[in-house]
Amino acid sequence: MPNLTTLILSFNEIEEIEGLGENTKLRKLDLSHNFIRLVKDLDNQTELVYLDLRHNWIEDLGELDHIVKNCTNLEELGFKSNPASTKSMYRATIFKKLPALLRLD
Repeated sequence: MPNLTTLILSFNEIEEIEGLGENTKLRKLDLSHNFIRLVKDLDNQTELVYLDLRHNWIEDLGELDHIVKNCTNLEELGFKSNPASTKSMYRATIFKKLPALLRLD
């Protein structure tokens, strides 16, 4: 479905982000409430403005580097309730890595 603009995959016990390569027109991607540990396979998601990764198992804020590289128009990110969100300065770190971000959590 290469023309898909919204994809909601919350509450699906997903452990790995995969299979989105041909969906380069996605504007909204909801992967909340899953078992994701690593942020990968979001290559060429330049149309993405909303990404929800809340309530997953992401421990390292370094996982944001993949988002920075591939989701260049991101305006809104949901990230709370990941182990990484309990680290000190987590909000400041995210806004430093994604300065164009308008909303977090």
